Amino acid sequence: MATSSSTPVSNSMLTLKYGGAVFSALAATYGAVSLLSDLFGLWTGSGASLLGGYVGIVTTAVVTVLFAVLAFLLYKGVTKAVAAQPGYINTPVYHFITNGFFAVLAVVSVFLAGSLVAVLLSSLLLIGTSTDIGALYLGRFLPELLALAIVGFVGFAALKIMKGKNLSTVMTLVLMSLAGALLIATLITVPIVAHGSSSRSSSGYNYDLSDYLNMVPNGR
Repeated sequence: MATSSSTPVSNSMLTLKYGGAVFSALAATYGAVSLLSDLFGLWTGSGASLLGGYVGIVTTAVVTVLFAVLAFLLYKGVTKAVAAQPGYINTPVYHFITNGFFAVLAVVSVFLAGSLVAVLLSSLLLIGTSTDIGALYLGRFLPELLALAIVGFVGFAALKIMKGKNLSTVMTLVLMSLAGALLIATLITVPIVAHGSSSRSSSGYNYDLSDYLNMVPNGR
């Protein structure tokens, strides 16, 4: 895959491959975080209820797996090529891509941490009101906490890579495992929730109408 000569063409191809690996890792990370939010929405009853919503969730799950696998393959190729061209890690473009990878994950981590703090503060402010604080933690805090763990792990791996320790194999294996687990969870959850929604919608009108009439005294 790699040659012993270091030419501008080989460096360009290596840069393209490395950029693709980083992009794929970021896409897989984003897909996993997005999928977690969607699945929690389905589990808590606040997620997609239309056909397009279900298809979108399944699409995200499949694409996340594809990007995770692509990241693994590209990083594997980059590792072999860098072993043949060790001087590449000292080039400005390598540092730009590596530092940019870490910077994006660091910014996302800060936003997620801020959102978690906001949820905690909101729960304190809403004590004593009719707001379902438990649903707030289940629907917002827990998925965002898991998202922060995912982004934090990938960011840690990116930091180690930036400092010269190659954790790309571990990082991409974890992403593939996570993406695969989320795909399985999606394939189990979507049909269960969709069939449940269909059953409720087929009898929901009569149920809602009778409930309403029972709430009106003397038929008024």
